[in-house]
Amino acid sequence: MPVKYSIENKGGFALVTACGEIASLKHALEYAESCIRDITRLGLRKVLIDDREVLGSAMSFFDSYELATFMERAANLRQVKLALVVPPQRTRSVKDLETIIRNRGFSFLGFNSVVDARDWLMNDNLPKRGQKQSLIKKSDCANYS
Repeated sequence: MPVKYSIENKGGFALVTACGEIASLKHALEYAESCIRDITRLGLRKVLIDDREVLGSAMSFFDSYELATFMERAANLRQVKLALVVPPQRTRSVKDLETIIRNRGFSFLGFNSVVDARDWLMNDNLPKRGQKQSLIKKSDCANYS
């Protein structure tokens, strides 16, 4: 079953709730393309993507690189603050994706907690260039092991 998702306005940010299965890089790219198209069409600037119900094996580092390259081509996506929530077993692959995407100038963090993702998303006091990102619960962020 491909990934299906809904987008809901939560007042200040959009919540994308997804379910289904990503069985290959092709499925991941199709999901990303559809989601990015809807996010940009709706003019959303803060987006929390809840992928905890998405099944499939974790992406390889090379898959993460391909997905980041795909996202880089998306118009205006760098203006969107993205939080991705995944189950703990996918934390490592999201950490790889996070590193690659942030190195390309995106505002993106991966989390295991919807609450922490929402808190980061709604915090408009982003660190200045050269400052480190700091979260309340660093252990719940994919950026920390």
